[in-house]
Amino acid sequence: MSAPKGLTRADKLDIAQRRARGQSLTTIAAAHGVAVRTVRHHLEWREPWRLKPCGTSAAYRRHLRAGERPCPKCCAANAEATKIYKRKAETS
Repeated sequence: MSAPKGLTRADKLDIAQRRARGQSLTTIAAAHGVAVRTVRHHLEWREPWRLKPCGTSAAYRRHLRAGERPCPKCCAANAEATKIYKRKAETS
């Protein structure tokens, strides 16, 4: 049976730590047996996922998915986004 493809969570953490210590991408890639672009990819995509605040159409949809009644700020933001969407659809 062959080894699984990709990097483990521990590998990704090690990549971030090595880069923080100032090691080059080439050195890190060689240590993990991957391409430099793979190391670069995992360093670029480390931004944590954050919820959009109330007052956005994304938060409006989040309220609906949770079975809640959307707050007034979210309703207003969704109404504005809908107006913009419809205006763009009419002009094209």
